[in-house]
Amino acid sequence: MKILFAVAMLVAVSGSAAQAASVVRADAGSIFHNLDAQRKCPAACEAKGGTWDGNWRTEPGTSRSTCDCKLDSRSHRDERRRNDRKPRGRVRSIEAGAIGNDMHAKMVCPRVCESHGRLLWDGNWRTTQMGRMSECDCVDR
Repeated sequence: MKILFAVAMLVAVSGSAAQAASVVRADAGSIFHNLDAQRKCPAACEAKGGTWDGNWRTEPGTSRSTCDCKLDSRSHRDERRRNDRKPRGRVRSIEAGAIGNDMHAKMVCPRVCESHGRLLWDGNWRTTQMGRMSECDCVDR
């Protein structure tokens, strides 16, 4: 009965919230605990043009974490426009050595992609061996 009530409340709240704001996920690198999320998520959401709603998750089988961000309708439109400008094409994952966080990836990945021909970093990266190896996702120009 408690679960049914919780689901009903969630549906009621999400219906009204959907009109006011959209929720998107922002990549935050690796988040190890709630205190770490409180340090990383506000900045990750701000970069998306929104505010952190307090929720975060680590993708199963990876060390990649995302934060849930609330966007108003204007920010959501702006985010879609930014995504539409991202390079399109075949994605290639290229080994890049150890990458510790998003800021480090922003320094390393563009060089890694460019060193493999006319490739651009698409903004995505992942750790494949903790503390030893990461990959950057690169696409054709």
